[in-house]
Parts: sequence; C-alpha cells; structure tokens
Amino acid sequence: MKAKQKVSVGIDGITCVVSGVFVLDEIHYPRESLKPILKITPKNKTTEIGIILPHTIRKDNNIGFRVSDTKMLADVVQAINRGLKSTIHRDWSELYVRSVEVACTVDMNCTDKCAVDSAVKFLCRCLLQEDRVNKEKTEQGIPNALRKKPIVKYATGERKEGCVFLKDEIVSSFETSVLSNKRLKWKGYSKGAFSEFGGETSIFRLEAVYTAQGMKHVLESKDREITLQDILKQKSIRKFIEQFKVDYKNLLCPCINGVLDESVQLTVNELEHTSVYDAFLISKEYMYDFRVFKKALKIFYAKKDKSIGSYRRMLYTVRKKIKEKDIHISEHMISIFEAISKAVK
Repeated sequence: MKAKQKVSVGIDGITCVVSGVFVLDEIHYPRESLKPILKITPKNKTTEIGIILPHTIRKDNNIGFRVSDTKMLADVVQAINRGLKSTIHRDWSELYVRSVEVACTVDMNCTDKCAVDSAVKFLCRCLLQEDRVNKEKTEQGIPNALRKKPIVKYATGERKEGCVFLKDEIVSSFETSVLSNKRLKWKGYSKGAFSEFGGETSIFRLEAVYTAQGMKHVLESKDREITLQDILKQKSIRKFIEQFKVDYKNLLCPCINGVLDESVQLTVNELEHTSVYDAFLISKEYMYDFRVFKKALKIFYAKKDKSIGSYRRMLYTVRKKIKEKDIHISEHMISIFEAISKAVK
C-alpha cells in the first residue's frame, strides 16, 4: 500500500565565522552530545561555527527550522549564545554568516529504501552537465564526441564492478558545485531509517545551500556582510524558505521533467525494436521508476492501436517476471518529487 509522504521545508544548518578566535580541535556543544547545536572547527586562519538550527528545539534535525518554529526564536538565540559563551567566550552578535542550508525533507512514512536511493541517483543524473561539441577534430580527423561531465562535486555510495560514473552506482549522497548563478549549490541524500514521526521510515533530504551572494540576494542586502542576527528573524527565515521554493520550481523542476520525458522516449524507442520484457531490461538502468515504463508502454500500445486490456495484461506479465527474477525497481520515486512540487506551490 502506498504511504502518504510528509514533506517539510525549513532551515537546517548555518555556517558562520568569527574573527579573533582560534581553536586547535573541533569542539561540539553540548560537548558530549551526538547531536550538537554547535560544531566549532578550525578553518584555515579563522574559526568556523556550524549551527544545526533544529537541534535548538528538537532532538533531531529530520525536520528543518520552519516558519512555525519562529515563535521559539528567543529560546533559540539563548541556546546558541549559551554555547558560544561557554566554548569560545563570544556573543552571537559577533558571528558573520557564510552559508545557509534550506532543507526539504520527504518522509515516506514507511520503509522504502529503494525509492529514496532511486531519488538520489536520479537527481545525480539530472545534474550531469552536457559539454558542447568540440568543433575541432582530433589528429585522426574524427570530431570530438559529445560527453557528459558532472557538476556533482562528489557522490558517496557503492560502485558496481566495471560501471561508468553514476550509471550503475548505488549513490547515497551527492553535492554539486556552486551553480552558474553563484547563489547556491544542491545537496541530496538518504536521511536514514528513523524519524520523529515514530517507527522505521525512509527519509529523502534535498538541500539548497545559499552562498554569500545567495544570501544577499534573498535578504536584498548588497553592501555588507550578513550576520547571524540578520538570519535569525522570522522575516528572514520566511524569505529563505520562499526562495528555496522558487529555486526548486525554476532550476530543478525543468531538469527533472526533462530527464523523465527523455527516459520515457528512450523506453518507447526500445519497445519499437525488441520484446516488451527485453525493452524493460534494457531501459531499467535509466528509468529509475516503474511508472516510466508504464507510461512508455501505454504510448507504444496506443501507437499500435492495441486495446487498454492488452496493455494491462502485458503490464501484469512484466510485473510477474520482475518478481520472479527478484528485480528491484522503485514505484514511488517520482511521487517523492510530486510531493515536493505540491509542498512548494
């Protein structure tokens, strides 16, 4: 049975720096906590302070700091200030912000690792950039081929033997380089099997990390550095969340829809040249979700003037073979992005 996803958007991490303070080793506050509010780290010739904002009000950061949480901002500031004074003897008003992470969390409300892993891998595919064709020819007179290069800065996971980058890789997380607009980069990962909603569940996390230029764009402040005091306001938090929604719709959605449409068309092309089940086997590496195959098969059968009954019988046959061969393919990956799109309207 398909479970209803729970989606939330809020601020997760805030990275700050402070001048005139140097630490030798990383410090956590509270010191013995596995889920600290502050992570204070030596960084080149300065000190970097990572603030995990949800930890100031919750036991975990499965859900980001939302607009509805701003009623507790006074307590949040007090918790941060207490940590700063007890560790580096500084005040929150002295911190300059370098980046802000806005996180969208999709809780599948059930154990569905396949869907979450597929979503991470799919986004890696969406964020592969295509090089322009080099018009110059090689020494052998052969035009240089079009190739794919990732704007993915790194991806963690397990690589299958002999596979190419991100095609057959089991990806558990990725981070892009800063986009060409210089305002943000994307991060995506599986949050694991536990959530504050209770029980075992699969959680997908997508984050937009706003740079100094991105923060100035959001807060409409061009002439000075952004301070922590600028960020920890209801108005500012609302602006960052709204900007995430705009960036998801304008930057990611076209990529997602384009890759899905391409996957459907590639599968239809395979159906033209081989049996239905063989077309599925050939296409499954780039379809990511069984819904892609269902749509492609429906288009193919409509072109051949075959009945909806024939389509349903063939779909049943393919499903049966998939189960017999123990082939794992998600049927809920696309619904993750549909849930996000609905939440950011």
